[in-house]
Amino acid sequence: MKFIALLSVGLIAASALAPTTASAQMRQDRHDRVVSRTVHTDRHRPSYRTRKVCRMERRNQRRVRICRTVRR
Repeated sequence: MKFIALLSVGLIAASALAPTTASAQMRQDRHDRVVSRTVHTDRHRPSYRTRKVCRMERRNQRRVRICRTVRR
């Protein structure tokens, strides 16, 4: 009698856990799709392949900013 009761409790517990894992898997799949869809490069900028690199230098007792363009 106790064996049948334990078996039924185990089946009830297993059936309660099964939908939870399936819904968690669906949420993970959706998250993967959303993340992969939002990856993009900023191609709307006119010079998206280049960036400006600047450094400060002293010339004639003044600080002068010297910049150059670096391609990525």
